[in-house]
Amino acid sequence: MFNKILCATDLSKDNDTAISKAVQVAHQFNSSMFILNVHDEFMEKEEMEMLRVSVETIQSKFEQTAILAKNEMKGIIHSLHAEDINVKFIIKKGKPNKIICKEAVNINADLIVIGKSGKNKISNFILGSTAAYIVNHANVPVLVVP
Repeated sequence: MFNKILCATDLSKDNDTAISKAVQVAHQFNSSMFILNVHDEFMEKEEMEMLRVSVETIQSKFEQTAILAKNEMKGIIHSLHAEDINVKFIIKKGKPNKIICKEAVNINADLIVIGKSGKNKISNFILGSTAAYIVNHANVPVLVVP
């Protein structure tokens, strides 16, 4: 039923439950898992150049952050004793809500598992939550774990 599961995480402790649930579903259906971590781009390349910020420095910092994030995701899988699951790790930069939907299409996911955002109620009201966006825009079932 679910051959490919996309689990998006911001690597906060609040999202550990979502990863755990994704692992449980992957075990149940003998699924492959893709764990996605998206880092917001706070500036476009042109903005960095206008502020005289080195694009290469920012890219280097992103690469370092990506390595740390990947190691953290591997640690979570290890702590859940899920080494028997075929897991791929994906690190992207951009707007999480749009990247999650795009990656679900790219990998041909059958299910998206996400944790409820740690943002406060005011920012959710003004900006809308990532989970709500994904539920409304994804073309596959979405499991939102509180």
